[in-house]
Amino acid sequence: DNENIIKIKEMIFKEDKTLLLVFNYMKENLYEMMKARINRKFSEGQIKCVMFQILKGLAYIHTHKFGFFHR
Repeated sequence: DNENIIKIKEMIFKEDKTLLLVFNYMKENLYEMMKARINRKFSEGQIKCVMFQILKGLAYIHTHKFGFFHR
């Protein structure tokens, strides 16, 4: 387990060949954070923090090559 990886709870294959992915609840995501700050820039410290979390998650995915994919 890694704190920077969102777990998938369920995959649902519908008859119309639609795939639904159900993930654990996450309060917000990076897109929503960026959208909410449309007129304000992130500080250097905030950018470093976000990048650290992203890279830590990617490192975990790439060292444990089983059942993970990028979203």
